[in-house]
Amino acid sequence: MTNSINDGTEWDEDSNQSMSERRGQFLLVLAILSWVWIGISVLTNLTTYIGGIDKFGQGIALYENEIEKTRTESEFAAEMMEGSLPMMYKTLENFTPFHLISIAVSLFGGITVFLMFKLKSIGFWLYLIYCIGIVLVANTYIGGSTMASVGIAFDGLFSLAFIIMYGVNLKRMTL
Repeated sequence: MTNSINDGTEWDEDSNQSMSERRGQFLLVLAILSWVWIGISVLTNLTTYIGGIDKFGQGIALYENEIEKTRTESEFAAEMMEGSLPMMYKTLENFTPFHLISIAVSLFGGITVFLMFKLKSIGFWLYLIYCIGIVLVANTYIGGSTMASVGIAFDGLFSLAFIIMYGVNLKRMTL
């Protein structure tokens, strides 16, 4: 049986296909990559949050000491390292809301990927909200520095690439 979607493209839909056959390997790989990325994000934010603000502050102090040690060997490397300090201070300033909201947004992202994995198109539309959310959280709580802007741009481009790849698979999904 052949079906078409609004843009006129056609695909074969066999009602006898299993869920994994309808999903295809590309969507499976995208989901696995997304879950790994989201899992790393959740674990990183969770362990940092559990470690506490004091431990994070101590980490910044150690980092500043390393910058001074590095400065004796390479001024350029020390300046590069110093570039991340404003982002670290901003993270320290917004420690609790940044980490808790980041965890919540990441878990939401995991659910959206699960919905797409189950071939539910609502997962794609919710995934768009998730992608906007991760950029907004980063911009709101750690934005302002050059290094933060680079990280936010990376998140945005990475998200855009996955939005496009998931979008290609929308025709496999149902409401």
